[in-house]
Amino acid sequence: MGDRAEERVQYIMRELAFYEQPPGIVLALDLSANLNGKWVRLSEFPTSSLFRALQDETITNNTRFSLINDISKKPAVEVDAEALKTLRMSRYLPTIAATTTILRRLHHNAVPFMDKAGWVAYLVEHNGSHGESK
Repeated sequence: MGDRAEERVQYIMRELAFYEQPPGIVLALDLSANLNGKWVRLSEFPTSSLFRALQDETITNNTRFSLINDISKKPAVEVDAEALKTLRMSRYLPTIAATTTILRRLHHNAVPFMDKAGWVAYLVEHNGSHGESK
């Protein structure tokens, strides 16, 4: 890889490492939205809905960080299933970074940040029933 390309990769990784900060370092937002005609905190939404929101390319880093915090509080089995789907389907780097951050929080840094293939393999191995097809 050329020097300029390597510099660009390093820049992108530094920018995405924003999501790796511990909860409490970044001012997390207390987000609300309409769910079935009623305003509720986003953290009360189903895990699958939070992962869909995580993939929205129009949200800010702070909003995505807040979603990371909310998803990290969900049951691990739900998170793992949605994370596996997300990692298999998404090519959007902020979504991949956020998803690997969530998984690192829940699985004690078992796989490196941004290691999409490593996390897919880990989830398939540790949650056999979720890893059936690519």
